[in-house]
Amino acid sequence: MLVLISHAVEDEPAAAALKEMIRRCSLNKIEVWFSSDRTAVGGMPMGGPWFNELSNKLKGTDWIVALVTPQSIVSPWLYFECGFGACNRTHSVIPLTIGLPISNVPMPLAAYQIYDAANATSLATFLQKLLAADNVHYDDELTKGLREITQRRMIEHQSQMALVEPKAPVPVSPSEDISALRSFIEQRFVELYEMIPTQKRPTVSLEVTFDASEFVPTACSVMLNVPSTASVLDVLSEVYLRIEKHVEAVSYLVEWAIVDTKDGIDLSFMQLAQRIPANAVFSSDRKYKITRLRDGDEYIQNALRILRKRSK
Repeated sequence: MLVLISHAVEDEPAAAALKEMIRRCSLNKIEVWFSSDRTAVGGMPMGGPWFNELSNKLKGTDWIVALVTPQSIVSPWLYFECGFGACNRTHSVIPLTIGLPISNVPMPLAAYQIYDAANATSLATFLQKLLAADNVHYDDELTKGLREITQRRMIEHQSQMALVEPKAPVPVSPSEDISALRSFIEQRFVELYEMIPTQKRPTVSLEVTFDASEFVPTACSVMLNVPSTASVLDVLSEVYLRIEKHVEAVSYLVEWAIVDTKDGIDLSFMQLAQRIPANAVFSSDRKYKITRLRDGDEYIQNALRILRKRSK
């Protein structure tokens, strides 16, 4: 199976990280290609007609992974490559965002199930479904290390790109041929979207913005795409990955906290417990036991260790 990563040249580091994860997790069963690949056997051939090479790759591509970023979202090539794939196969385009709210992904890409490359849960789901498309076994534990490395590289790339001013759309001179091509691609996307049953159409995930200026002055605002299946712990883990250079692991409410700026309330465990419905934790068909803690809660023990370390 061949996967083509459609991307902006500025997003080459993210494309390279994605290729490495897919290649290693599939044990080289899935071939991954992208135009700016700097490896000896990757990318465009030296001295050859690049458009012919791109056209041949698109014709033989099974899946197109569209890296949708503030840089690529204004690139006509992203839509050309995805449109080419959509015209040849009903299921062939996978939008993958980096540093962009999922709700900001425009049509026709918004018609597809969108994943967030900087979110652990979303990245794992993307990888699992991609491997399944080629009948490659997915092992959550064996791929965990590679997924975590890839996620960190995506977050690092996102932080670097936040310092770069997004490109403005390139003005295109009027042309009947270009207008006709654009109209055809958009129409094809709309037709495919209408084929999807209403109950199965993609839904927009929760988008949460955090002010991280106290820890990362260069990234005052951190936006997270939160899948509907994510837990509060998943969100805390995602936030921690953005500030891990400044705080210790498992140090929430010890070295850092999240504040609801609308109400001015720290989201402590007691505040979270008040907001979580009881039926989301307890069930009538289960039995619960009240037990004595000999050494205290593991999280609290770790918090005390950090506090003692800071007081020395």
